[in-house]
Amino acid sequence: MKFIILVLTALCLNVAVAAVPPATTANPDAKCLARGGVCKDVSQCTGSIVSGLCGGPVNRKCCLPLPPAPPATTAAPSGGGSILPAARTWSGTPYLYGGVGNPARKGPNGPGIDCSALVWRAITESGSPLFTRLTSSNWVNQATIPGWTRVNAAQCNVAGYVVAWSGHVGIVTAPNRVWSATSNGVRDGDFAWWGVNPAACWRRS
Repeated sequence: MKFIILVLTALCLNVAVAAVPPATTANPDAKCLARGGVCKDVSQCTGSIVSGLCGGPVNRKCCLPLPPAPPATTAAPSGGGSILPAARTWSGTPYLYGGVGNPARKGPNGPGIDCSALVWRAITESGSPLFTRLTSSNWVNQATIPGWTRVNAAQCNVAGYVVAWSGHVGIVTAPNRVWSATSNGVRDGDFAWWGVNPAACWRRS
């Protein structure tokens, strides 16, 4: 009888052990993946960076793809859009505060450039070689700029317009989109990165 009881006890223990599901490990990147992003080092992200959604080192963050840029709805008058192609030739050039770049070495391997220098380079490379470099504060606060006409900032939706905020300046590519020198290099971005409402807007005269 004791032998039978021991056998039954062993069988019950086996059944109990078998009923316990194996432990699972939560994916530390699940929140990022659920939002359509990929966890990677911030230096490798060309989209929007969101913190707190990835596991691993502090520089590993969720990289979300940028939304497609909407098409421009209006053609730039008076040749205002002509500075945008020149600005795009600086794509990927690293950001450097106070940097003016080098026209002979544009791109990821070139010397750095800041936002005001990018606008200045685009203008001087588009038919105004003597244009004076202006800071973002100049674009915001000056009443007049030679060769440019100030327009209502609320209507700053035309490709080629210069758009400025306190501390940043760039070139409109489409409604609510701006081409500028950012901490991730020269690239296209959303107005919301700097403030939905620009402080100033200019078109080429």
